[in-house]
Amino acid sequence: MSMEMMSKWGKAEKVSLWGELIGNINQTPPMCSQLETLFVRETNVRFVPRGFFESMMACLKVLDLSDNANIELFPKEICDLINLPYLNMSYTRISELPKEIKNLTRLRWLLLNGIRNNVLIPMGVIASLPLNVFSMWELGLEKEEEVVEELGGMQEMIDLSIVVYKSSSALKMFQSLQRCIRRVIIMDCENLTCISISHSLKGRVNFLHLDVLILQGCPMLMKMEITQGTGRVPNYSCFPSLVEVAVAMCRFSDLSWLVHAPKLRKLTVGWCYSIEKIIGDEIAGEELAASGLL
Repeated sequence: MSMEMMSKWGKAEKVSLWGELIGNINQTPPMCSQLETLFVRETNVRFVPRGFFESMMACLKVLDLSDNANIELFPKEICDLINLPYLNMSYTRISELPKEIKNLTRLRWLLLNGIRNNVLIPMGVIASLPLNVFSMWELGLEKEEEVVEELGGMQEMIDLSIVVYKSSSALKMFQSLQRCIRRVIIMDCENLTCISISHSLKGRVNFLHLDVLILQGCPMLMKMEITQGTGRVPNYSCFPSLVEVAVAMCRFSDLSWLVHAPKLRKLTVGWCYSIEKIIGDEIAGEELAASGLL
């Protein structure tokens, strides 16, 4: 990157470095007192030089370092961007977050999708952040159960995308995180037999944001049990926004719980040899008609 190009950053509010022709960043920018948005995407950058973020610490609002497959270490100086609300490190190769990320006291969006390694998040870090959106799609977590427990107590969270491999984490998704799940993959939970949902009709919709649900490699999972406290089957609004469901290598005999997903548009079922029907005979005709699946 030339000195002439870098010198223009001083008056810029938005800067974008994009493309594989960018192989390294070997200079620090001038004072960037107006820079609010920085994109460095789909490059061959491996490291961000020391002092790179120093001149933009107080002003940067959006930092997107996604799709840089050669970045393996989380740049710790990001943790000094005290006013940063949005951070995207998706599709990099980082393996852990530093505990210093707690310093980002205004961070609302943290995106870690498609990272090739399971990411280690130190205990207490996620709970210390005021996150509204947290997405770890297409990858797993080290210390998964501890992180899911922390997520369950984060009342400001409104949009969560996650992959879980533990039965206890899967049940937590449907018990304590109903208000904020948007996308969830439950995978390889060998001891998971039933997912029970107590559906409340008192002023709120439990899974208002859930739009993608994937159940895969859970060979003992045979039932999705949805009840309304007293044991009555609730109306179909339990999953009002669910549009995509995939079920593979599970033990369901039917998928009757899908009548509670009136906006379902895509259903994929594979290697589920116990399934005899998608909708079982016990579902009332009027409930099925109301669901919109007919």
